[in-house]
Amino acid sequence: MIHLEEYNPNALQKLIVSEDLGQLPFLPISKHRAISHINNPRAADADTLLILAYDDAILVGYLGVLPDWIFDNQGNKHKCGWLSCMWVDEQCRGQGISKKLVAQALKAWDQKILVTEFTVAAKGLYDKTGAFKDLQIKEGIRLYVRSDLARLLPPKGHVLNKLKPLWKLVDSGVNTLFDLRFLSPSKPRDPHWEYPDKIDSEIEEFIHTRQESQIFKRRKQELNWILNYPWIISAQADEMSRKYHFSSVAGIFEFIPTKLKNNRGKLIAFILFTRRDGALKIPYCYFDQEVVSQVLDCIRWHIVKWKIKTCTIFHPGLVEGFNKSGSPALYKKTIRRHYIISKVFDQFSSNEIYEIQDGDADCAFT
Repeated sequence: MIHLEEYNPNALQKLIVSEDLGQLPFLPISKHRAISHINNPRAADADTLLILAYDDAILVGYLGVLPDWIFDNQGNKHKCGWLSCMWVDEQCRGQGISKKLVAQALKAWDQKILVTEFTVAAKGLYDKTGAFKDLQIKEGIRLYVRSDLARLLPPKGHVLNKLKPLWKLVDSGVNTLFDLRFLSPSKPRDPHWEYPDKIDSEIEEFIHTRQESQIFKRRKQELNWILNYPWIISAQADEMSRKYHFSSVAGIFEFIPTKLKNNRGKLIAFILFTRRDGALKIPYCYFDQEVVSQVLDCIRWHIVKWKIKTCTIFHPGLVEGFNKSGSPALYKKTIRRHYIISKVFDQFSSNEIYEIQDGDADCAFT
């Protein structure tokens, strides 16, 4: 008999310090991800953050929810939750457990749920609930800057996985040849770049004046929470991380806040980079159109400096800029990110274009 248990911040805190957590057959959440949820400035004491599914006393699945606020065109703030992960034990699939988890999340959150970054199978499940409608489909680009076949091909099939040593050799040869184009990269002189260790008042004032049309409006408190409480940490995989079915560790994972200033010391752009091993993302980026070329130069330089293999971008100004002025990529691919929202949010229509930053939802954390 399947039964569900809900965890608010207080209950989640008790779970992660309990000795029972390590005894579970798999982890429903990593400790640092749980700590991040607990410290979310947009979470309330009664918010459901995690739902566990048990078959009698055996854990068989879980679903996570990330509390957030969404702002309508009049500036009114509405509480909502993002479905941020869902997993069911392979031996228990086909029993309707995912359906029960989603239904419970909708109930716990008064139907005020959003979802993105979902699989085709998950989208079918959400459609069957009848609770969701389209919010927006964003079109972005993925820049393949260096060969990364040893990471990209093995998950696509057993034969490709067996050939992983070959893909490593191909990567090494291709990158040795094509990296010659990156020798002695020259750093643009203007603007000046600074790397603060937190989101300060200067950044907050700058981005506040450029958020009017955004529907999630991250401010200093929320951005610093993202920086201070990551879901992925730079560490080697261990027994606990292997028991969690989503990413929790990487060889390198870091956020790099970056200020761009002109020669008079005036802030003209803010970029938050996320570097995960050889992958680069830009979860938050604020600038005025007249300085887009300087922003693109800054991104290009860091791609080369950090020997990035893939760079993923959804920011429409950056996508347009790279499409027009070129990039250091060997290959460029168009990608899409689909957002759906509960039908109870009737003030939001798929006919309107909403400004959503790349890091909104839980995307900044991965």
